[in-house]
Amino acid sequence: MNDETNLLEVSDLSVHFRRGHGSPVLRAVDRVSFSVAERETLGVVGESGSGKSTIGRAVLGLVPPTDGRIEFAGEDITRADHRRRRALSRDLQVIFQDPYSSLNPTRTVAQTLGESLRAEKLAGDEVRERVVAMLERVGLPASAADRHPSGFSGGQRQRIAIARALVARPRLVICDEPVSALDLSVQAQVLNLLRELQDEFALGYVFVAHDLDVVRHLSHRIMVLYRGQIMEQGPADAVHATPAHPYTRTLLDAAPVPDPVRQAERRMRRVRTGDNTGPVSGTGCPFAGRCLHAAPPCRTERPPLEQTPAGTTVACHRWRELGGAPAPEPARGPDVATGPLGPATAVTRTRSTRDRQETPMTIVTTPEGVSIGYDTFGDPHDPPLLLIQGLGAHMLGWRAELCRRLADAGFHVLRFDNRDVGLSQKFPQGGYTLADLADDTAGLLTALGITAAHIVGQSMGGMVAQQLALDHPTRVLSLALVYTAPSTAYIGGRDLVDERTRRPRARTRDEAIALYLDNEAVCASPGYPQDIAWLRELGGQMYDRGHDPDGVLRQVESLDRSPDRTPRLHHITVPTTILHGDGDRLIGTEGSRLMHELIADSKLTIYPGMGHELPRPLWPQIITQIRDNAARGSA
Repeated sequence: MNDETNLLEVSDLSVHFRRGHGSPVLRAVDRVSFSVAERETLGVVGESGSGKSTIGRAVLGLVPPTDGRIEFAGEDITRADHRRRRALSRDLQVIFQDPYSSLNPTRTVAQTLGESLRAEKLAGDEVRERVVAMLERVGLPASAADRHPSGFSGGQRQRIAIARALVARPRLVICDEPVSALDLSVQAQVLNLLRELQDEFALGYVFVAHDLDVVRHLSHRIMVLYRGQIMEQGPADAVHATPAHPYTRTLLDAAPVPDPVRQAERRMRRVRTGDNTGPVSGTGCPFAGRCLHAAPPCRTERPPLEQTPAGTTVACHRWRELGGAPAPEPARGPDVATGPLGPATAVTRTRSTRDRQETPMTIVTTPEGVSIGYDTFGDPHDPPLLLIQGLGAHMLGWRAELCRRLADAGFHVLRFDNRDVGLSQKFPQGGYTLADLADDTAGLLTALGITAAHIVGQSMGGMVAQQLALDHPTRVLSLALVYTAPSTAYIGGRDLVDERTRRPRARTRDEAIALYLDNEAVCASPGYPQDIAWLRELGGQMYDRGHDPDGVLRQVESLDRSPDRTPRLHHITVPTTILHGDGDRLIGTEGSRLMHELIADSKLTIYPGMGHELPRPLWPQIITQIRDNAARGSA
């Protein structure tokens, strides 16, 4: 695009912050240059703290630039005063990330949208007409104008935010992660709406996001940022097809694809990033502390932006020699806490069910003596399926190593965490990453009829587990939803914290209440009295095991799990956390033991981490649906 058609020109923009007297300057944005033309979308992508939102705020005049130049429609607005900024608001608008905090709850939708038209000094009837027309354009009825934001869902609120930005008929819109706070289905609707409005009103977008797949579908060009500097930029298709910077490849490889073969190939060439060693000097590459390809010049000399044959520009000293070469594996020497661990072994043994049926069960045993068992229901030729999730941040290392060992033993392992899989975070044991786990399961999820979009930076909720059970009764005959006891914010606060000293007490309440409804077993924490009352109304019996986790195991073991029975919905609460003696951190010793025994001895298909997201009133309906679906399948 030539300069005459560019709406926005940013040259050598820098935004620095001082964190206190004597502290080093924080370079939030460091000499960044880019342009945006009419009808063009520039996607700005990077991790948290990369400077994406700061760039947008600088263009909007919300933070003062330290250096550089910002031109809008040929006019220098770098240090425009308040009066000029007010006039610019007609042509330059913003859509914020959170639709729940960006709208004033005390004002009606008409008042909120009308504020954007004040600069045009329109009559009241004209303002109303413009507001209603824009609301209808974004898919909301005219009656929405007289309602307050509290009466709308998250997706509807974001449509209102889009209408507010566009009612003044701007030329450029800064989209600051406008879909990250929305459900996946709503995200697609909002993205499609933004694309339609761009074509209709000849808009230019600066689309800020952390999800490269989202950015790709909406953007014409992509700019990849890391710690305030441009790592790579160019046409969206070229950046995705031939990424030249190791950081760009890391972000792309973290997003799963539905083809397991392609996923395995990508995993073989993945750049495994090392630990970030902290701030680097202003002259070096900011990614050098994490890049396993880093050479001595990377830490002392800032790489220039160079043109690649694919039409992108990249800031990397070694991009020519690296190409698509895989990064070397990081060396892990022996260590008391994180040293190499031996392989797991798997054996098959026969277990007797309550009705004396003999069933095979695979037992995986680690050198440390941890045994994890698993039954396969349905078609014996189907691969075993196990999901481990939701044991808390303090359990990440244990979960990662467990998943790695199960995968090595031939299991298909589903394990997700609600953190960003793009971080490719290393765990203490084994080095198995969140991205590895997402890679391993994307193809399997697709085969089960669950879209891979559910695992991109998202935790798998109870409704997805429900779909798994409803759609595939031959694979999932006995569904157990297992989640940890609520955290200190929810369970027994008076028992966990001394209200006088505000210090944690010695340990949590290791309680679990088993609630039975026919042959459907439901366990809930005593922190949820409404669950207990609801199940009592349905005639369920309650067994209070108090501080006896072995009692929970005995109750689970007594369940009828014979393959010829109809599916049951099991819901188990596991008390996992105990407070360390010094009260400084949570550990999961007791929870680990209990989870091992549940998986090894319960003969259930265990799905941890979903129960807290499954609405309690849906339980009877889900139980009925699973039973009916299985009956149709067996017929």
